Amino acid sequence: ADYARARQAAEQAAALARGLAREFPADPGHANELADALGLVGNVWLVMGYYKDAETVGREAEAAARRAFDADPDRTAYR
Repeated sequence: ADYARARQAAEQAAALARGLAREFPADPGHANELADALGLVGNVWLVMGYYKDAETVGREAEAAARRAFDADPDRTAYR
């Protein structure tokens, strides 16, 4: 498996999602997409053995998911 390439792709996706979430903070969909992208980054870090980095990005993903849920708690996709 090419973990370096997987990490790079996941981090690029997270950067794009982070930009959209920043540009459109009122759109919970972008916060949810950011949470998903950061989750991928965290999974890659876990597989690579970088547990502290995975924990850090996991906390950021959790915060983004919470923002999406708080903005639209009735949407089941954000639960």
